[in-house]
Parts: sequence; C-alpha cells; structure tokens
Amino acid sequence: MHYLIAALYFLLALIGSDGWGDRTIITRTSADGAEVLYSQTRVVAGIAHFACIASVSGSCHYELFPRDCTMASPAAPCPADLVTHFALPSGTSRDVTDLPTGFRFCVSHDARPETPDCMPARNPQASASSR
Repeated sequence: MHYLIAALYFLLALIGSDGWGDRTIITRTSADGAEVLYSQTRVVAGIAHFACIASVSGSCHYELFPRDCTMASPAAPCPADLVTHFALPSGTSRDVTDLPTGFRFCVSHDARPETPDCMPARNPQASASSR
C-alpha cells in the first residue's frame, strides 16, 4: 500500500512540476529587423524577478499595475493606478516583493508614460476614463 501512495505522490509531483503559481514572461521587441528590447520576468511564490537583458536605449522601463485588467467586468473597470515603476540598466535585474495577486506590467525601451493599455483585451470603458 505504501508503494501505491508513493506512486500517487510521484504522479502528482509530475503534474505540478512547474510549481504552483509560477510564470515566466519573455518580452522581445524588434523594429526594422533590429532588436529593441529583450526582457525576462519570472514570478515565483509572490516574488517577481525582472531582468533587463538588452535595450536599445540602455534601460528597460517597467510599470506594474494592480491586477489582471483582462478580467475586469464592465461594472469594475481596470484601475490605471500604478503599483510601482522603475528602470533597469541593460544586463541587470531586480526582485520585487509584496505585489498584489494578479498584478500586470508593461515594459518598454523608452521612458514614455504607459497605461495598462499595453495589455490586450482591456476594458474599453476604463481606457476612455484613463485619458
């Protein structure tokens, strides 16, 4: 019986091999065949690790928003308030903790102000009210 339980735990471990709540986002942008931005973000156990691998401007500019705006209902428009923003020089990284569940972010090679509009399928009412 203990072999059956051990096999069950092994199978469950295989199914969840990537870890609970882990995600990796790689952002690569190019213009006219040249790489403009290369960034990697990994979220593990509530800690977000932002790495600016390359940027044509020399820095990656990050803006973090409170939640997943694609999940917003028309009655609850997506907030445009920033959680935080920062810039990382190319080749550096930074860990950020205490982020809200479901946070989203935008990353750019330039320092222009962003809104959650960089997220696809954003609530149209929220877009109109944030301008």
